[in-house]
Amino acid sequence: LPASPGVVNPPAARFYNIGDLAEADLEPVDLSPSMNVSATGIGNENLAAVYGMDFAQNFTGGLRVAKADLDGDGYTDLITAPGPLATGLANTFGESLLKVGIFNGNPAGEWTTASIDLSSEFGEDYTGGFLVAVGDVERTTGLSSVAAIDQVLIAPSASTGLFNGVAVYNVAPTERGGKPTPVDVTTTETLAGTITGLTTGAFAGPDDQMSIGVATTANGVTTVGIYNNSLSGFQQQSSFTATLALNEGDGAEANVFRNGASLEAADLNGDFVDELVVGSGFMGMSNFRVIAGPAVIAGNQVQINNALGTNTAPFSSIMIGGRFNNFVPPPGVDPAQQQTNLDFYLNEPVPPFTGLGFNAPLVVQAIESDGDGSAEILVTFSGINSTGNLIKRFSFVDDVNPADRWSVLQGLRATDLGTDTFHLGEGLWLG
Repeated sequence: LPASPGVVNPPAARFYNIGDLAEADLEPVDLSPSMNVSATGIGNENLAAVYGMDFAQNFTGGLRVAKADLDGDGYTDLITAPGPLATGLANTFGESLLKVGIFNGNPAGEWTTASIDLSSEFGEDYTGGFLVAVGDVERTTGLSSVAAIDQVLIAPSASTGLFNGVAVYNVAPTERGGKPTPVDVTTTETLAGTITGLTTGAFAGPDDQMSIGVATTANGVTTVGIYNNSLSGFQQQSSFTATLALNEGDGAEANVFRNGASLEAADLNGDFVDELVVGSGFMGMSNFRVIAGPAVIAGNQVQINNALGTNTAPFSSIMIGGRFNNFVPPPGVDPAQQQTNLDFYLNEPVPPFTGLGFNAPLVVQAIESDGDGSAEILVTFSGINSTGNLIKRFSFVDDVNPADRWSVLQGLRATDLGTDTFHLGEGLWLG
């Protein structure tokens, strides 16, 4: 999904079948979307049915996206939320900015679109955009014995609304395949700072509660809070700061999480316990780190710091960290703008830097696409950058040698496919 506020493209969403991608290393894959809600015809009508045609054709704040089978019919549904408007743009989209859209993944389903009105929780005048996630976070027991009922989680991406926290919407229909309809909403406490990351995960294993993970940033410090449902609502179970100092390329070190972090939870090693993937925010040099579930639940800062370190934890790797001092940039590129994770794996000269370059916020999404029981990681940038909508897929394997723990399966690009909605380098959100 195009993600950069202020670009000229209308909102768009596409599904790609990642499981069918070729496994050739570092080869761009020519993809065709299985759905494009920004195209002419029924797709555009679906988007307009939720947000209005003016939004579908002209909104420049991008979309945030998640996926889940919300109606229990066996088909994955698409959930979208509007991103923030660029600074200085007049608000011309009204109530569209306060809606979550739900699109039926079943082509023969009884309903086509549904929506959630966010105005009561976040205020009728809020225009700062939202983060969206899904998960069965309301249940407290019996997770493995009963089918999951996912809730939709929404958090504001600016702290200017009526409520700065996570709102959990129960949208389960009364019958299988029925239209998802909000029936109640619960919330976390009000959070300090700007929310930059939102996810759900079973950090203690499949038989325990599913938790909410939320990252906030304030005054150069990023904090991750873990919340669980209880009789008195969602309560914080643990909290820790995300800090990692790495070389910026000129010998100076900077905290790559100083301007926030994205979050994603998934079982990366097949032990049925979710890990937490923390992606760097603005000016974070395209880094991500993985924290084991027990450390996430405990919130022990020493364990967290070890997990975020380059080579000191089971999920670390010498291939994932900071800029490489021996990298020689192509002609015309400032030598201080040195190599980072993604251009290392791109295995080709770095194109001229545009926008934020490799310092755009990193977006992480986990999928289990090859049937081995362990999730892989997709990474991309959510701001204007020089990668041309590059998406990289990483796989983790347990190995005592840090250099052998991570491998890149392929590099692919979300291309424009003849439309005006996916200009290369605008940035993407994954779901």
